Amino acid sequence: MDFKTTVIENLKKRFVRLRGDFEYDDEMSSTQAIYYFKNLDNNLIDSMTKETVNMYVKADGNELKSNMKALKSSSAMTYNLIGNDSIRVKTNAFQPDLYSVTYEKKLDTIKNNSRKANLDVFLKGKNELIFCEMKMTEWLFNNHKKLGKSYLIKGNYYYENSYQAFIKCIEEIGVCKEAKDVLESKDKDEVKCKFQRYDAFQMLKHIMAIYNYARQNSKKIPSKITLVNCVWHLPDSEILPEPYMSKYREKEKLEKEEFKEFYKSTESVRKLFDDINIKFDIKSMDAKEFISNFEKTPEQLDYLMRYCDFSK
Repeated sequence: MDFKTTVIENLKKRFVRLRGDFEYDDEMSSTQAIYYFKNLDNNLIDSMTKETVNMYVKADGNELKSNMKALKSSSAMTYNLIGNDSIRVKTNAFQPDLYSVTYEKKLDTIKNNSRKANLDVFLKGKNELIFCEMKMTEWLFNNHKKLGKSYLIKGNYYYENSYQAFIKCIEEIGVCKEAKDVLESKDKDEVKCKFQRYDAFQMLKHIMAIYNYARQNSKKIPSKITLVNCVWHLPDSEILPEPYMSKYREKEKLEKEEFKEFYKSTESVRKLFDDINIKFDIKSMDAKEFISNFEKTPEQLDYLMRYCDFSK
């Protein structure tokens, strides 16, 4: 059994141990079918409301039809951690309040780009906005996409003053000395990220989109905005067979180190928000820390143990 299958098998065993067995999707031809639920509701903490279903349908109907049925689905984890309608923050990590919930929030990054930034969940409170990018196992297995040349062109930015700040960050986290080298090259049309595990370019595009949103709505929104990267990590009580346990620990350590480096590289970008009187920050949290910020019933905490060793 390879590394990826070993991790997913661990997810399955933990789920079965805590929640009981499940009926897998026997209509799938893939060997991964045993890690997909036959019915979506079996992978959810409770049924979605019509409003929540419509959010996912408008964004990408495939999430509900197939992707969200996977044990390793980050979309399913997102819904399970947040739920329907609204959620209350109880800690000072964010402004304590009752927040409305919007899934699959789409925002513009640069001009002439049909691909919008897709934030997994948007929490709106009276005194703070929280945008969330959720990761289950993507950081462990996926290869990150490169940044297109269009993000290096000054005229593509909605606000001219933001160009230099974002280019500075791109040059720090990308495999290129200067953006102009890529623009002038006939052989290169993308910038590769120097990070292996942390998807920095995706997060940077999220920041671009949030900045545009803040500029467009500065008189209507709170003065505090937080972008959260919630990342699933193997619970402390779970142990993989060697050499996979060591391999996992190396990847997790690298992912955390790369976030710290990414955060430092965004200094110029974060200052853009200061100029429009908005306190903006970026946080990385594992599922356990993320959950601890919200009011949950004992029954909900019991279910969420599938993702972490949460002390109830």
